[in-house]
Order: sequence, then structure tokens, then C-alpha cells
Amino acid sequence: MTAIDFDRVNRFLVQDALPFWSTAGSYDNGCFVEHLDLNGTPVDPGFTRTRVQARQIYVFCHAHVAGLMDAGDMCARAVEFFMKSAWLGPERGWAKLIDRQGAVLDGGFDFYDVSFALFALGWYYRLSGDPRCLALAHQTLDFLKKEVAHPAGGFLNDAAASQPRQQNPHMHLIEAMNVWHEATGDDRFSDVAGNVLHLFETRFCDPHSGALYEFFGDDWRRLEGEAGKIVEPGHQFEWAWIIGHRGRLAGQPCPDLMRRLIDSALRGHDVETGLTIDQVDDSGRPLAASLRLWPQTEAIKAALAEREFLHVDTNARIATILGALFERFLDVAPVPGTWIDHFDAHGSPIVNKIPASSLYHLTLAFLELLRMRPQLAQANPLTSTHSPYVL
Repeated sequence: MTAIDFDRVNRFLVQDALPFWSTAGSYDNGCFVEHLDLNGTPVDPGFTRTRVQARQIYVFCHAHVAGLMDAGDMCARAVEFFMKSAWLGPERGWAKLIDRQGAVLDGGFDFYDVSFALFALGWYYRLSGDPRCLALAHQTLDFLKKEVAHPAGGFLNDAAASQPRQQNPHMHLIEAMNVWHEATGDDRFSDVAGNVLHLFETRFCDPHSGALYEFFGDDWRRLEGEAGKIVEPGHQFEWAWIIGHRGRLAGQPCPDLMRRLIDSALRGHDVETGLTIDQVDDSGRPLAASLRLWPQTEAIKAALAEREFLHVDTNARIATILGALFERFLDVAPVPGTWIDHFDAHGSPIVNKIPASSLYHLTLAFLELLRMRPQLAQANPLTSTHSPYVL
């Protein structure tokens, strides 16, 4: 049996990724680089997405809290830039696009970006206790409730109320609420997460098969046609991990739901290679056999949640996924600490850039793996060593 290479994970973060993205991957004013070219050179495309700035703030806040680097000053600078540039006030919420100097390029609301803004603020609050972050979190939730709540439940995709409706940004809202609930104990954050989880159970996920659908009509009915059949195993893994920690925080574990989600997601996962494909239908038939980086990290997180909350020994699966992740995506990168993000079904790259946004996925999966190292080293999976510094 291949052992989990924890030291390799630690080296990737401490020696490669965090030093690179904190220097070459950021500007002096606190803005982060949007992406690299395939030579590993930072590129300024003339814009950056709010979600990228938020994800990178999370990365360095978590690295600081976990003791991997002293990133307090860097995080403070990044949060100042972020709040000054992207926050448009309680009536408008968060901008979608800014430039590297902080000018707003698209001030339209985008729910996905808002969820990550809340996530970033929560992590900086955990690092610093800055009361402005807590105030902004409440103002952001007020904005969502007042301006973009949908009568059928959940929130609009964006300022244009574009269709189809999607589960994905709602998933990231729960992720952010988990961070805030753990940091403050405030029931408001738990209640928002609970409302989204209700949508998940009644609308997003098939209660019998565990299949999680992606796209819906205005009333949350699953779309007709091919789009309505799409299931992304990576999102099923990701939801399982989020639901596990939501249950831990709220005292409402959902082991059966987690089990159905993971079992369904494994239909798109090859246990021999350790790789998870992009899309299947609800029977597990491949719809897109291409391979992105992020579903591999979510497969790791789900296996960790399976160990922590379902008490299943998943060490062998984790080791296989981790080996495939390094071999397929990380070791082939042009610069240590970066990656090639997407391959077709035959293993050929199908990207023209290295997105900074993937560092969020890697950091979260790898820091979860390092957090659980003592538990994974024990033969008895019933033993729990949860520590609260990470969600």
C-alpha cells in the first residue's frame, strides 16, 4: 500500500507555492495576479475577478493561521486593497471586476464573487479579529437578503438574473458561513447555511441516488435536455466535505447524506488511477472525460471527511489521488508551485494559462491533509483529532 506523502505536500506549500504566489504572484499594492502564462510568467489581462482576490486572501490567511508562513502584513495589505476597491456599499454589494490599481471595471453583482468575498473576510477575521470584516459580513448578508433573494429560495446568479440557476455559488455561501460560524458562534451565519442546506436537500440533490445536479430553471426544477443531466463529481465531493463541517458546527451531522454524495461522486472517479473526471450523468455515464485540477483536490477533501465523520479508512484512496495530482498536474508545471490546470481525456493540456484561482483548492485540500496527519497515522478511524483552526 502506498503511504500518504505528507512531507511532499508540506514542501509544495512551504517551499514552492506560498513563496511564489506571495512574490511573483502579487503586486505591491495588495492586488494579486489574475493568472500566469504557460511559461509561468505573471500576466496582467487588464482585469482581475473579485473571486480571485478573495481566494488568494484566504490562501495566505490560512497559511498564516496554520503557522506555515508569517503573512499577517501581506494579508492586511491585500484586505485593505480588496475592501477599498471591490466593496461598493450596502446598496450595491461587491464588484465583479476591478483592475490591478483598484478601479472598478464591472460593478454588477455576481453571487459567486459575493460568496467568496464573505469567505475571505471570514478568514481575515479569524487571523486579525478586525471588526470591519464582521460588519461587512453582516452588510453583505443584508444586501443578499434585500436585493437579490429569490422568492423560490436562494439567490439570483447575478445582476441580470441570468439563467439557468446554479447550485455552485450556494455551495460556496455555506462554505463561507461555516467559517463565520466557527469564528463568531453567531447563529445568523448558521441559519443562512441551514437555509441553503435545505435547498440542497429538496432541490439540488436526488434524495435516492445522491446525484447532485448543476443547472435549474427559475423555480429550481431541473433543466430539460442535456444540461439538466450534468453531474460534476468534484462538486459532489466538495459538498460532502462542507456538509460534514456544517454538521460538526451545528451539531446536526448528516452521515447518510454525505455517504450518498460520496458514493455517487465515486462513479466519476477511477480508483486505479486516482483521477476524477469533469462530468457524468446521474447514472455515472461520462459526459466529459476531461480532467481539471480542482476535482482532484475535492476528492481528497471528501476522503478526509469520510475518515473524520464517517470513520472509514480512506488512506489508500488519498495516497493514490495525491500521487496522481502531483504527477498529472503539479510536476509538469513550468515553475515549482504552479500547475497545468486542465487536460483532455487523452492527457493533452487544453489551457492557455495558469489560473491563480486554483491555489485556493490546493491550499485547502493540502492544509486539511496536514491537519489530519495524526488521525490518518492511526489504525483506528474512529479516533478523532479535529482541531478548530481549519474548516
